[in-house]
Amino acid sequence: MDSPATLSTAEAQAILAPFNCLVPQSLESPAQKAAVQQAVLHLTSVTDTQMLGILADTWAQGIQALHAYAKALNLTVPSELVECEGPVYIKFNPRSHRCYASPY
Repeated sequence: MDSPATLSTAEAQAILAPFNCLVPQSLESPAQKAAVQQAVLHLTSVTDTQMLGILADTWAQGIQALHAYAKALNLTVPSELVECEGPVYIKFNPRSHRCYASPY
């Protein structure tokens, strides 16, 4: 993957814009996945802090996504999360180290 610096901030925001809505999005190809990864890495490199918000069909999917993003961004996720049944919304603030999950 190319360095995150190869994208402009506007380009990175445009790549990630479809994921800012409630319509489920999927990555259809390895190239799309790489573009999203590059956009996330670029935006985290030009911002002071990030907040992660994850919508998932199940707790297991949400936690897996949270840990994958945290690992990629070199963040540590609190371990005291309370599991939710059904679709879940997980919000993580790395600055305050607060994380919560709620049914969605």
